[in-house]
Amino acid sequence: MKNRKLYISLAGVLGTGKTTAAKLISNQLGFFLVKEEFAENPFLRLFYENPKRWAFHSQLFFLQEKAKQLEKIKNLLNKKNIVQDCPLEQDYSSYAKTQKILGNMNREEFSLYEKIYCFLNGHLPQPDLIIQLDSNLPQLLKRISRRGRSFEKGISKKYLQTLAKLQNQWLAKYPKNRILRINTDKLNLAENTKDRKVFVKIIKDRISAIKK
Repeated sequence: MKNRKLYISLAGVLGTGKTTAAKLISNQLGFFLVKEEFAENPFLRLFYENPKRWAFHSQLFFLQEKAKQLEKIKNLLNKKNIVQDCPLEQDYSSYAKTQKILGNMNREEFSLYEKIYCFLNGHLPQPDLIIQLDSNLPQLLKRISRRGRSFEKGISKKYLQTLAKLQNQWLAKYPKNRILRINTDKLNLAENTKDRKVFVKIIKDRISAIKK
């Protein structure tokens, strides 16, 4: 911790508010924001139309894009605090494994993905703190519907439930002092000033504890 700045990452399934929370931390606490560039993934819409055909391509695109982002910020950690929208490890431990479980990635595809992930992850900085955002299923579906991305209309309850289950299994292996779990069911970080202040205070308090 003394040799570099703080690296925080936001973990959560679709609709938990990762992007909004990451932007809030960046704006309010002065962290450099590493965005998840989903709009640049040329396979994402194709994946939602035909998961079995395009899951591997979509997941691999996200993996290499995030790895490139993290490679670029290595030196930044000597100068700036970093906040990342969705950690690299979640791509593997939650999203890619969900594709395998649901049959969208076959054994050979997942094995290749896993090898690439393990190689890349071994050379990249790891978060000092993961903020785990949780939300119940009805709230997730409501938020996904509200943001109006046409390609997300067909997202199933089973898909979200599997993502959440695997995320919980993955993060349960982390030391408790590296995880901050926040339920966002009753938080409106996009529009409610009071909720934003409450959220930022929670983050500031944890950061202060880390730095002691």
